[in-house]
Amino acid sequence: MTKWDDDDHYGADHVADLVAALRYADAQIVGKAAEFVHLESLDTTIRRYAIGAESYSTTLAGGTLLLRTATLREVGGWPAAPRRVDGLLIDTILREGGSSYRTHGFQFVLRRRKPSAPLGHTWTAPDEYFLREAVDQRPGLDLPFADIAQTVPGDPPVEAVDQASGIAGNRWDRLGVAPPAAAGNERRISVCIPARDPGPALDRTLAGLRAQHHPRDRFEVVVVDDGSEPPLEVDAGDLSVTVHRRERGDGFGAAAARDAAAAIATGEVLVFLDADVIPSRDFVGAMARWFDVAEDAVVLGAVRFVDVDGLSADEVERLLLAGGWDDVARARGIPGQDWRAALHARVFSLVIMESLSTCWNSHRHTDGRAMLREISD
Repeated sequence: MTKWDDDDHYGADHVADLVAALRYADAQIVGKAAEFVHLESLDTTIRRYAIGAESYSTTLAGGTLLLRTATLREVGGWPAAPRRVDGLLIDTILREGGSSYRTHGFQFVLRRRKPSAPLGHTWTAPDEYFLREAVDQRPGLDLPFADIAQTVPGDPPVEAVDQASGIAGNRWDRLGVAPPAAAGNERRISVCIPARDPGPALDRTLAGLRAQHHPRDRFEVVVVDDGSEPPLEVDAGDLSVTVHRRERGDGFGAAAARDAAAAIATGEVLVFLDADVIPSRDFVGAMARWFDVAEDAVVLGAVRFVDVDGLSADEVERLLLAGGWDDVARARGIPGQDWRAALHARVFSLVIMESLSTCWNSHRHTDGRAMLREISD
């Protein structure tokens, strides 16, 4: 259930933004702040609250709230009060042990009518209040300022990126990127893997690459042996793999090893993968497809943590090819490892998308949530 005000402005992806936030934040109520405001008396659109998005917060505009119907019923519905009913609802949810989450402010413009308008506002704040908080402003009602397209509903999605202007508000989800199987196949991809004494972990990583849906002749694998003792012996199977040896002390660790891999790679697109992760079958294709719509993209895949003790590379490859790996990964999943996605959302204000470029990592980052709290503070 979502609440809209009949005099505000909403973009076509507004509800989808809120539904996604409800899912990834695991909160009981979500919304957006009144980050973009049109002041009718000045005919000016301002932006306020330029920071603070993607965080657990009670700063939510009433006309953007979204929550499950069951949650609203459990707390007795909206309070019967003359003012501040949305804030009182949020307070009630928090008292009941729930949480409220603020996603990004794009796709919503709050309308502030002229003081002479017959209908006033329950939020009685003068224009000067909003102007003091403004970090940017535009003349007129500037809906694209808030990433609301002034187009007819049903228009095709954006097919390419204007590299000069970039992507407003990190809204990469509006580029109309194709599914992995239909995109990126004409580009040669180089998967670069630094490795030092990886043990069986590298074999499992290569097993995941052998199971890729992406055409085998459209990607290569470059493994840089970063001073392993004894030197790596790579069982590549039918993968196209180049192994380059670096001696210890020749530069600095994994970063220098990645640079070495990039220097000898032959692909148009570089994909950097660690030697202790297992890529999903769509990994290479899901990463490559973004370069069909954004030449200068830097793409970050999702990481899930799983206990792989006792699983051989052959078994991992068999499970991936047979479609049984997801069930095994869920059963062996390590709890409490959601800090990475939360960190990206809070610190970098990224728009979270459903990821097909998933990898499973066998390392246990047990102090991840404490790390997130420390960085956020």
